[in-house]
Amino acid sequence: MKIGTLLLALALLFSVQSFTQIAPGPAGEFNVVWGKPYELPKKYDDYGYLGNLKEGIIQISTRGTKNVLIQRFDVESLSPTKSYDIDLSEMSGHFVTDLFTFFNGSYYMFYSTWDKAKQKENLFADKIDISSGALANDPKRLIRANKIAGRLIATGFYKFSTADKYNFRFSIDSSFLLVTYRKYTKVKNDAKHKDIIGFYVFDKDLNKLWGDEYRMPHTEEMMDNVDYLVDSEGNAYLLSIVYKGHRKEKSGDNPNYYFEVLKFGKDYEEPKKIRIELADKFINNMRFSENFEGEMICVGFYRRNYKSNNKSAFSSNNTDGAFIITIDNDTVTDALSSYFEIPAEMIKQYEKKSVRKKTDRKEKSSSAEVPSLEIRNVEINDDGSIVFVGEQYHEETYTITDSKGNTTYHYKYYYDDIYAMKVGKDKKIEWIEKIPKRQVGSRGRGGMSFKYFAHKGNNYFIYLDNIKNLHLPVDKIPAVHADGHGGFFTICKIDSDGNVTKDKLFDLRDKELVLWPADLQQISDNVLIGRAVSKKKSKMMKIVHTL
Repeated sequence: MKIGTLLLALALLFSVQSFTQIAPGPAGEFNVVWGKPYELPKKYDDYGYLGNLKEGIIQISTRGTKNVLIQRFDVESLSPTKSYDIDLSEMSGHFVTDLFTFFNGSYYMFYSTWDKAKQKENLFADKIDISSGALANDPKRLIRANKIAGRLIATGFYKFSTADKYNFRFSIDSSFLLVTYRKYTKVKNDAKHKDIIGFYVFDKDLNKLWGDEYRMPHTEEMMDNVDYLVDSEGNAYLLSIVYKGHRKEKSGDNPNYYFEVLKFGKDYEEPKKIRIELADKFINNMRFSENFEGEMICVGFYRRNYKSNNKSAFSSNNTDGAFIITIDNDTVTDALSSYFEIPAEMIKQYEKKSVRKKTDRKEKSSSAEVPSLEIRNVEINDDGSIVFVGEQYHEETYTITDSKGNTTYHYKYYYDDIYAMKVGKDKKIEWIEKIPKRQVGSRGRGGMSFKYFAHKGNNYFIYLDNIKNLHLPVDKIPAVHADGHGGFFTICKIDSDGNVTKDKLFDLRDKELVLWPADLQQISDNVLIGRAVSKKKSKMMKIVHTL
């Protein structure tokens, strides 16, 4: 009896210790509120929500070039209170909505028209009154230009308009707006043509500070545009890849390209060139930003050059680590570059045994990499620290040929593990973590990928997952979540010290919902909203961080 009692006591003690080692999940930090069902009219495209907790929230949808429908919602009940249908029939037949956004305390609809008779493009901005859910009907023309390149979209029976003509970028302090566009050309030979790009900078009241069109210094064949930026002084930047030779030539041990930043300004007749190279490293992907100290920084993922690779540029998105490059007085030096290796032990987590063994072999030759890692988010904090967030993503194409020789193509999209890293102002890694998930679908992103947001020094990741992954051991691979087949609405938290906790908020099957977590919109420091669909009706979901 004494032995039995002792064994029972030890078992209970072990159970208590095992339980107390599991940190409480973050679900208790959040409150989910559901609105009443509402109709999203047929043939309308959802543009999402705009608004705030004081004035209200609106949902915007468009029907081609015919109508813009604005539905206003009560903040408390999340129910629609009124709708405002904007008839666009009097507009140009080539009317396209370009952007709905918040800027300097006001909400705007940016839209463009094509004046066929005068062969002119026009970009307008009109304020949206969130309280009433209506347009101000006082549009301001921002840009008038010759024909602009874009993407053709169907706007009716055998009718097409050009969309995605403009890029919009806001400065980190929201004091300036940069609008860029690429001029249309009939030249089809990329080796002989140099793009002409328009750069226009506007102040808080959308008054034009400066703007012009610039011919690029390299041909289209030798130059890829990556990102645009406007700083807190109103200067504009273009981040591009420039190839040293033919872009398809093999690069051997060194990249056959470099990155170039072109700086434009009010008093610049020609852009200033800033060249970026990582010596013996390949840059997989890069983001461009300004920090709160007014410095320009480039951040991204890299892979080292292995002599056995002999692959052309960007043939692999395998990643060794992250980097930060500071541009100081329009100059880049090696002393201002920092590299942060992803440890092999981290790479081996949540992988099958064969992958762990392969990683061990590569670790001995310093060639352990993370496959297919794409940069998703870069969070620049007030204290000078930076959080990198990447996701393993790849696509696969399958061909099926029937007995008559007809071939059809099928696609699968994979959104897998998340890697997150925090680097302090002193350029030292504070923590690096891996969040396991396996999402697969055949309709593009759909409900896959994740929403990242930061609050009070903590980092949150919201996504749909398989319930089997909630308490997954590091030596097990994640169970698959198939897009469109329910899933658990999961939230993972990495606190300021790098501690990871995970929890589920609800099961989509219980609520018979379809959700798109990556489309959640943050309308305040602690509130996110998104649209869910249940039985062909929409409802608003509000997620509130209560701590």
